[in-house]
Amino acid sequence: VSATIAAGAAFLVGRLFLRQFVEGIIGGSRKFAAIDEAVSRKGFQLVLLLRLSPLLPFALSNYLYGMTKVKFGEYIGGTLIGFAPGSLAFVLSGKLGRELLDVSSGAGEGGVSQLHVPWYGYVVGIAGLLGIVKVVAGIAAKEIKEVEDEFAEKRRAERRVAQGAAIASMQEEASRKL
Repeated sequence: VSATIAAGAAFLVGRLFLRQFVEGIIGGSRKFAAIDEAVSRKGFQLVLLLRLSPLLPFALSNYLYGMTKVKFGEYIGGTLIGFAPGSLAFVLSGKLGRELLDVSSGAGEGGVSQLHVPWYGYVVGIAGLLGIVKVVAGIAAKEIKEVEDEFAEKRRAERRVAQGAAIASMQEEASRKL
């Protein structure tokens, strides 16, 4: 919960103080425009997916989300849920390390190990979590790519319209001269 509160504060700093500054600097960036549009369309889903993936460092991403069009409520909801699996993984890996140390030293109540889950159970769990993170990262990257492709298609259509208008203007001018 405290990580989500800190993330929300960083988001607000990004939204209130940095968005206009950054828009001026990277307003022409197609990548930022695509990310901004994707996040504005599917804010909660993308924040959640990106929180589950290692694509962006958490501290930096808090400010970056503030610079996008994502709604604050969607951001906080996605962040709160998205932080849970990573936090759980850290806690479980710490617990596993502690229990493995206790087993190897014979510690525990009456010298009996307190390890309830075999070590390979933790390994399978961590491997599963890493697999999920990889899948989620792929989904987020796909979403951003789709928006980039839409932007590219929109630019091509605008160029075709402009070219058509230029040709029509030239034909009109040529017909006036005849």
